[in-house]
Amino acid sequence: MGQSTSIQEDKMKKRIRQAMGTFMDFGTHLKNANEWARICTTPKNCYLSFRIVIDPNVSAELLPYLWRIHGNVAVEVRKMRRPVEMQLNLGEFRLDIPRDPTYEPENSETIGQAKTLTIAQFYYIYCFLSDVKACAAHTVRFPEKTTSTGETDFDETECQICMDKKKQVALPCAHSFCLNCFQHWSTQSQTCPICRAKFNCSEGDELWQLTSDEVEDLGSYATDLVARIYEYLDKRDRSKHTEEDIKRSAELYAAALAVKQTPLRKFVHTDLFPTALPLGFPSILRSGIRLATEFDSDLMLALELASGEDQYAAMQHFEQLQRDQMLAVTMAMQAEAEESPDES
Repeated sequence: MGQSTSIQEDKMKKRIRQAMGTFMDFGTHLKNANEWARICTTPKNCYLSFRIVIDPNVSAELLPYLWRIHGNVAVEVRKMRRPVEMQLNLGEFRLDIPRDPTYEPENSETIGQAKTLTIAQFYYIYCFLSDVKACAAHTVRFPEKTTSTGETDFDETECQICMDKKKQVALPCAHSFCLNCFQHWSTQSQTCPICRAKFNCSEGDELWQLTSDEVEDLGSYATDLVARIYEYLDKRDRSKHTEEDIKRSAELYAAALAVKQTPLRKFVHTDLFPTALPLGFPSILRSGIRLATEFDSDLMLALELASGEDQYAAMQHFEQLQRDQMLAVTMAMQAEAEESPDES
């Protein structure tokens, strides 16, 4: 049992790494999560709302490169009371009410305490919401059967395992089963029960296609996914952020989107510290000369003294350049590191 849990956790971590992208992708994923949570049919009286929270000490220029570092960017999630007009057509797993994806009613009421998520924790929920969305997206109807006197007793819509319930799951090999049978089988094996073709639950592609208009089991499956989301949120830390923090974060996020992004290594060595020249070096030459961010100490001192700066100022400036270089390397290493989700 413990080994099975560990395997599932490893698969989820792999899926989270696959889901994460650039800073621009994160904004799109946050928007998708809000849309999917809003149209989710369970529970009927509330939905989840996600908002970005950014450390005010991180500049807009650095944010696209350092957003994955723990503490720089977080996500606040609130449980909002669902307005009456949003409770229409809930049984169909969709809402046909057109609106701006960023729409949120002015009279929306927060239920309980908001929670704070790390980037990885947000993507944990994002993956589950994606699965709930997939349930709705792949629900189609069987064509109407035409009866005839020569028709056999074989029902092509029956599950090929229990021969009782309607087919709801279609594997890539085209063999179909009811959801209950497939769920029971997939916990023991990742091969098709009929042809033994392998399928991989951890891949980003859709694992199955739901093909039945019998939504009872489908509803139970989606409800179970949503229940796991809310159970996961209950274990997260309470949000301590104010509305001013959220407003400031939104402004900083908008400013970061306007920043022209360059590859991380180029940004560190040319954009982050583009004028790594001595304090007294003539400014007229700065635009035409680009030096590395590491210098020989004797060269640094000679340049400073030649420009009229005293020896102490030259050494102070050189030491600052060394600290800046160390900071740049550290930030580059942290930005490339991937955070593992806390599923406890």
